[in-house]
Amino acid sequence: MHRLLSSLFLHADALHLYKCVFSLSRLAPPAAAVYGGSQCVLLFLLSGVCGNLAALHLGGPISAEGPAMG
Repeated sequence: MHRLLSSLFLHADALHLYKCVFSLSRLAPPAAAVYGGSQCVLLFLLSGVCGNLAALHLGGPISAEGPAMG
């Protein structure tokens, strides 16, 4: 279980980290306005774990891209 969660916060390099931070900075404020901050965090974690479970099921690598795909 820890691999499914810890992979949400690990990034391959600085460019990958920049893209993730940029995406969250653009998408999180409108989502937080609609759903609230705590529900956005829950949505981020849940979609990341579900994305990583899907990647494991399909034979792909688990990564920090799961929440973005949620």
